[in-house]
Amino acid sequence: MKKKPLLILLAVIAVIGIGSYIVMQQGSLPIPGISPTLRATEKDFAFIQDATIRKHFVAQANQTKYRTKSYSTGADLNFLTETEIKGENFNIRNIEYDPSGKETKHRVEIGNTIYVKDYSDNAWWKQTIVPEEIPAEEKPEEPVDFKEEYAQPSLNFKFITKEPCGAQFPGSTTCFKYEQTDNANQEMYTLRTFWFDDNKYLLRKEES
Repeated sequence: MKKKPLLILLAVIAVIGIGSYIVMQQGSLPIPGISPTLRATEKDFAFIQDATIRKHFVAQANQTKYRTKSYSTGADLNFLTETEIKGENFNIRNIEYDPSGKETKHRVEIGNTIYVKDYSDNAWWKQTIVPEEIPAEEKPEEPVDFKEEYAQPSLNFKFITKEPCGAQFPGSTTCFKYEQTDNANQEMYTLRTFWFDDNKYLLRKEES
């Protein structure tokens, strides 16, 4: 079953939504075998009322390569994540750095194969995971309607302002600043603040 652009976008949000401060940049370190195939239009996000948010979601859904940099105050670590999308598959590189900038973890996932760096000898440990076959009778008859899931009234977007995207972006890049709230669970209220530029409508940074 081919994944819908919305499903890809939801997965992207899940990937980048970790940490207290995240910076988003287009581009990536080379991972072989990737070709851009994802396409989305505003019709896929017609259920979202805010036209600017729709443009942002379309731009994000059509990205096949992106890089995120984040910092965790709790762990006192810096993280670099690079993701490339090929059809239904995600190829991901995760690197962790300690406060001095020393690399402490390096993990690469290409398809079903995982590579982890062993710093004792700088060799790479490799493991290939064989997907488990699911009997036909156990497979769901209908796919989950992710569009319906994402269109729940508990998820709200609020425009805050337009301001410079930050010193890490060249020139005079200006960003839309939005807040995203989810009131589905009163005991676990979530607030996400995010910025995307007013030219390519791509995510540039977020806080949560």
